[in-house]
Amino acid sequence: MPSAEDAGLPTPPAPAVEAAQAPEVTTPATDSDSPLAATLTVPPLEGDAGEGGEWQLLVSKLQDWFASGAVQELWQQLRSPLIALAVLIGVVMLLKVYAGVIGAMQSLPLLPGLLELVGVIWLSRFAVTKLVYSKDREALLQDWSSRWESFRGRG
Repeated sequence: MPSAEDAGLPTPPAPAVEAAQAPEVTTPATDSDSPLAATLTVPPLEGDAGEGGEWQLLVSKLQDWFASGAVQELWQQLRSPLIALAVLIGVVMLLKVYAGVIGAMQSLPLLPGLLELVGVIWLSRFAVTKLVYSKDREALLQDWSSRWESFRGRG
């Protein structure tokens, strides 16, 4: 029978306590060439006849892991990438919703032309009230310049 390493399987960890009896390996009486067609019988450890203790072992290992500070170190290492991933997922979801809303608006028969007309009316009104006279243009450019400097942190 091939070993676990020959079959590409990971080797099992060494037992914490040596058993007094060696496990028995029995092969079923079939003509199968499968390396997994074997039965492993492991006798119980000598000691009290209580539960196996796996739960207590798991709990103690988890308590040791939490007490060692490894969880906090892992969180500190992964916090920035997790936040970046969450922001990326949020942006993708927002773009999907935005594309859905725009697609729904595009499918309405009169809405795209109506929105274009509203845009042209707003632009012409803005141009007439803010761009015709030079003093209005200067005030508008001064306002935009101060907003830009404030945005850049210089004003």
